[in-house]
Amino acid sequence: KNFPGGHVTIVGANSPASLASRPIKVLLADEVDRYPASAGTEGDPLLLGQKRQTTFWDKKTVIVSTPTLKASSRITTEFEASSKEEWNVPCPCCGHYQPFVWERLVFDSEDTTKPIMYKCERCGELSGEYDWKKAAQRGHFVAENDNVEVRGFHLNTLASNFCSWKEVVDKFLVANELSKQGDHEK
Repeated sequence: KNFPGGHVTIVGANSPASLASRPIKVLLADEVDRYPASAGTEGDPLLLGQKRQTTFWDKKTVIVSTPTLKASSRITTEFEASSKEEWNVPCPCCGHYQPFVWERLVFDSEDTTKPIMYKCERCGELSGEYDWKKAAQRGHFVAENDNVEVRGFHLNTLASNFCSWKEVVDKFLVANELSKQGDHEK
């Protein structure tokens, strides 16, 4: 799509001809953990895209993904080499900032209609989703590694306003049951 001052080109990670056909100033790579290992016989599709940026001194690369399998996760590798910034939310009770961690989510796996709560790492108080998400309006990213050039951000699904904790727990329980039956893909 051409527009005054530039263009936007959308290509698939499995199309080596498209990845190598033009210079790229801003590379937006979405869901990189789902990219094939190679674009045909051309090699890593992400590296192919990044090679197209060599003509620009002010290039920008944005790599986004939901992590998949840890051993082969591109986004995990990229995140580990970054500033490793984690979204932190203040506790609705004591105000202590902390990232959402699955282990502190408290729910009844036998009855997900019961309230799903989150336990503060400092004061130990249990608060519901509404209170935590309201407090998240004052949230901010905290970097683990300030001494790197590349910024990396992690945002836990529990912070999302697009899905409820009940949805997350229900999906987890289904995936966990399928995993026990040998289906580890979910």
